[in-house]
Amino acid sequence: MRDRMVGGDPRRTGPERRRPDPAHEKEVREREPRVLARARPLTFRERSERALADVGIYCLVPFVELAEAHFGGRHRAARRAVNTWIREGLAREFAGKDAGGTPYALFTSTAKGASVLRDLAEGLGIDPGQRFTYTLKIRREQFAHDSAVYRAARREHEQLARGGARVRRVRLERELSGTVFGRSEAARHRLGRRAAEAERHRAATELGLPVDPAGRVLLPDAQVEYVDAAGRSGRVNVEVASDHYGAQHLGPKVQAGFRVHASGPRATRVLASLRSGGTEL
Repeated sequence: MRDRMVGGDPRRTGPERRRPDPAHEKEVREREPRVLARARPLTFRERSERALADVGIYCLVPFVELAEAHFGGRHRAARRAVNTWIREGLAREFAGKDAGGTPYALFTSTAKGASVLRDLAEGLGIDPGQRFTYTLKIRREQFAHDSAVYRAARREHEQLARGGARVRRVRLERELSGTVFGRSEAARHRLGRRAAEAERHRAATELGLPVDPAGRVLLPDAQVEYVDAAGRSGRVNVEVASDHYGAQHLGPKVQAGFRVHASGPRATRVLASLRSGGTEL
């Protein structure tokens, strides 16, 4: 039984604990995206918990995409949820700017938020091993990249849902890197260079990460682990291609079957060239 919930106990009343508004929840349900269709419509609290889980998983999440993914695009409903998180110390808000200078809101989890999410994980259908992150300081240069990673990963979530699959766990690049190279270094200290290389490749295989001909492990920005409608498990490696990425960087990942999403006009051209059989622009 879950004894902790995002937003507190709805049976309490007062300025901090208001009863759910049936008309409001009906409005949200009517805007539910097809990919999130369920036998039973999600309640506002369930939507809020799932949205907060995304913030804890992806570290830095833009408001607009969060509203689209979990509240059917209803910004008022999403804002009501995030305001509750902030008031209860579960998340923090930052102000970013896109390439054109337009401001937008982003959210990251707090230590308290990550702790709450660990308690909620099983009830949300999330693997118990899922890592929920929080950070005390966000660098401005992270805003655009982390936002793009979330957008790309959500597109993969939706594609999987359309095929009847259910996402169980997400690993970001830093977690994958820490596991692969942490195991490699531990083997190096014990047994030397060859053992380190063998352990690095073993860890990569276990995590479903490809190794290029030079022996380098290819790391995605995010890895989405899922169970399909037949109960089979699988992984999708998601990469965001920024404009400073060239064919040399992206080519091996495209060839390895990564789901690469371009983030910028130059990256779009490089990716199109690679997919059509070209090598560079």
